[in-house]
Amino acid sequence: MNASAIVLGADALAVATTTGLRGLGVDVLALRGEQLPELCVSLRPSCFSVEGKRVGAILLREMAGAIAPVAFVPDDRGFVLAELSATWLAATQLDGMLVVNRLDAEAWFEGAQWPVWRRRLARGSVGVSPLSFGDRTPAACWRPYVDGLDRPVPIAAARRALGTALAHAPKVGRALFACGDAIGERPPAAVEHAARLLCRQGVQVASFTYDAAGCVATVDVLPALSDLEAEHVAPRLIALLHDHLRRR
Repeated sequence: MNASAIVLGADALAVATTTGLRGLGVDVLALRGEQLPELCVSLRPSCFSVEGKRVGAILLREMAGAIAPVAFVPDDRGFVLAELSATWLAATQLDGMLVVNRLDAEAWFEGAQWPVWRRRLARGSVGVSPLSFGDRTPAACWRPYVDGLDRPVPIAAARRALGTALAHAPKVGRALFACGDAIGERPPAAVEHAARLLCRQGVQVASFTYDAAGCVATVDVLPALSDLEAEHVAPRLIALLHDHLRRR
């Protein structure tokens, strides 16, 4: 096993995966986003190296493009952030590199927000929670795109002025998937369809919320996990990453 793994992040899943891989003899670079600007990296068409170690797998529990390069003067930070983000995105796209989760340029630079996944799920014929805008009634709740939390429907004047996104069925559940498998109870068919679709695109770990009609309401590809959830997800990722590195 000649290649190393990178775990970017320090949440319960990152820690458990790092510990498990090291227990199997994998060289793991455990990193935080704020460290990335200080690292020595080499990116070639067939190889990505960090601190002189060839990398064969990456677990992303932070968005590499979302860090603030605070070690640089303000006038340079925008350039540094753009170059840093582009470098790590390119590294995740290399042939032979296993990435959890692998994002394409659209999702990467849009911060993997719900509008990205809503468009893709709709194109894949997955049932997504319908939204209407403006002063339309009836509506069950107001659902802002940014965080997806259901909130009370604003008054009519606000709906007309703001063009609020109104949902006709409230969210009723959440489902966590890892490597194509639901963790816990089986969710509605639309959620399973969504999880399979995104898994084929390289998104192995994701959290989905769904509405009372069984449609997908939000997708989170960097979900916050409880310690118990991390205990269930980590063994799947350890096996996936270790098997990939063992064959390289």
